[in-house]
Amino acid sequence: MSVLDIQSYLEKRDDAAVSTGFISTLTDLVLDDMRAWQQRALSERYAVVYLDALVTSSRQNGMVAKRHLYVALGIKMQGEKELLGLWGQATEGAKAWMSMLTGLKNRGVNDILIACVDGLKGFEEAINAPIHTRKCNNASSIKCATAYALCRGKRGKRAKPWQQICGRFTVQPLKRQRA
Repeated sequence: MSVLDIQSYLEKRDDAAVSTGFISTLTDLVLDDMRAWQQRALSERYAVVYLDALVTSSRQNGMVAKRHLYVALGIKMQGEKELLGLWGQATEGAKAWMSMLTGLKNRGVNDILIACVDGLKGFEEAINAPIHTRKCNNASSIKCATAYALCRGKRGKRAKPWQQICGRFTVQPLKRQRA
């Protein structure tokens, strides 16, 4: 977004008359804080790290294009959540993840007990190359369990058994325990 785009957006949304100089100054201040956040030191060990990419649409040079927003969310040994990083790329791939994980290693992460990832080919190797990981779980099984729950709610459709949806995964559905 350009400074003029931001100015016209604020005028339409809030009836606020803001100068382009003020917007530039504010943007520069935010960018400095953002760069400091991206380069901050991280904990040495995380109990769980969730790694995934979200597909988003964004306007670049007047055209709308799909981009992948890479997200790394960690859970510290004490149970506190921490957003480790956000990165934008045109596509998702194991090589891109490897460079981002190398960045996390350079910021202090040395050990991940459990990494939750999707079924991207080469993901496990991309994680284990820069950072020592004890276990790599495929989060697609969780997504499949959610898809099964959603499928059951559709009218006129018969739900597929969980094993048909997620048969290639070793995780089995949880059995309810009676109190």
